[in-house]
Amino acid sequence: MTQDDRGRSWPGRLPEHWLPLLLLGLMVPAFWPTLSQLFSRWTVWTESMGHGLLVVGLFLFFLWRSLPWAATAPSAPVRTLLVLLLGTLSAAWFLFEYIAINLLAQLALVSLLPLLVAAVYGPRTVWRHWMLLLLPVFAIPAWDHLNEVLLVIASVVVGEFVRAIGIPAFIEGNSIFIPSGHFLIADGCSGLRYFIVAVLLGYLVAYINNYSLRLVLLTCGVAAALGILANWVRITGIIAMGHWTEMQTSLVDDHEFFGWVVFALICLPAMWLAPGPRAHQQQDSAAAPAGLPATGWLVAAVAALLTGPLMGLALDRQPQTMAFESLLPQAWDRVDQGDMPLPVRVSGRPDAEYAVASDGDTRIYVQAHQYQREAAGDKLVPYLPRPYDATFWTARPGPTPELRHTAGLVLEHKTDGRRIAQLSWYQVGSQRASSQGTAKLLQIPATLRGENHFAIVTMQAPCPAGDCRAAQQSLNRMARPLAGADAERQ
Repeated sequence: MTQDDRGRSWPGRLPEHWLPLLLLGLMVPAFWPTLSQLFSRWTVWTESMGHGLLVVGLFLFFLWRSLPWAATAPSAPVRTLLVLLLGTLSAAWFLFEYIAINLLAQLALVSLLPLLVAAVYGPRTVWRHWMLLLLPVFAIPAWDHLNEVLLVIASVVVGEFVRAIGIPAFIEGNSIFIPSGHFLIADGCSGLRYFIVAVLLGYLVAYINNYSLRLVLLTCGVAAALGILANWVRITGIIAMGHWTEMQTSLVDDHEFFGWVVFALICLPAMWLAPGPRAHQQQDSAAAPAGLPATGWLVAAVAALLTGPLMGLALDRQPQTMAFESLLPQAWDRVDQGDMPLPVRVSGRPDAEYAVASDGDTRIYVQAHQYQREAAGDKLVPYLPRPYDATFWTARPGPTPELRHTAGLVLEHKTDGRRIAQLSWYQVGSQRASSQGTAKLLQIPATLRGENHFAIVTMQAPCPAGDCRAAQQSLNRMARPLAGADAERQ
């Protein structure tokens, strides 16, 4: 029997078809810590990743349709480099999981797939199937970082739309006040879900029709623009209906279905009008005979893939916990959360304490929230929501604080004009940060050093007659014993 005959027999074709699926199946238990986090996002329909299971199903369907793959034979140095890169990326995945940087762990996991294919089947196979191998990108929450940008743009554009259709409105940041009520363009109104799904649909159209790279980018760009437009039209329609019905329409409170109807009316016709299929490239079976990769390289690639998971089994990831100590001077009067001028919103169950002190005629209110990791999968810097209620408050930048690694701002009430001066900072292990982004970066070295303490300290002072200059000076003076001598600016 010839090699070609053996390739066509059932025992020979079975592994050729199933090897990619077996490798994918191996990745599920090996990288389950990251996949379990993703699964919890995919099963919540109202979240931006509610389409995640659909993406996984489409990926598996198109993967099976593309099999069998041809195994090419790059030079030994190239294949050695690919195996080393695969092992390095797998170890990086473990590092990101160890320090609970979920996004980087998810990006590493998605990147492992094409690198594994390159190490097993060769780079040419990756190039033939690059659109398929990039499809899982649509199932990870990396897109969430666009939420704030889309929210700001939506607030500005919808405000102009409302004015253009003749609705009398006062617009303050992401709040739109009309005669019959108040609309808040909140985080969920950014249109992120419509944006991701629209780009995904454009990507699928491009993949199925075998578009060129240039046409893929153009199609996804048009799809993104239509998804954003659908969200703007949705919000404007809800505000218009609220105005015309004096806030009696059910759309004000329940507009999920309405949003997807608007999305379908705008995006589905565009899919119908998309360019037709282009001539398909030669299939693997025509370009090269299908076959199994060399056993030695297959074993080496699998061993490199499992580098990170094996490191996780070998190292103790359980954090050391300890009792919290008070961050506030004992001389300051302890009060309840309700006594704060503007209680800070935090997530989870932190150890919290509240106190008040005086600096001359200025009353200083302090809130300190402390966290520590209790389990291996916990973050040192937990999820931090917007600390104030954007429905009623607007944050304005304050003057540059006198203390290093602190942030100052002025919070203004949208209706009664009250102002509160605020000074805050984050303590990440032995280091201090003025912003959430910096705090999240500092948790990497802190976790590696075995430090297991995180705190948020927020100081507030009401501004008499709306003038916050004296209050901000008092905050800087009273912060020195809390922030420490090293916080003094040079």
